[in-house]
Amino acid sequence: MYYIKPEKGGCVSFVCKRLRDFRGKEGSRHHVRKRKNIEMLDYIPIYEVVNGKLKKTNEAGILWFLENDNE
Repeated sequence: MYYIKPEKGGCVSFVCKRLRDFRGKEGSRHHVRKRKNIEMLDYIPIYEVVNGKLKKTNEAGILWFLENDNE
């Protein structure tokens, strides 16, 4: 499974079985990960939609996840 989230904005990830199943807007960039859970500080590769397909770039984004301890 792949978890795909827009690079800018959005906090919901799309779940796809295969990368080719994802259809995005041409030129849009997304964080793509294989793990469901995000670590506290995670480096996630950035993919770009080129010719209707996700292509990996040489860049990575940082996702910073803070847990809520007020439960």
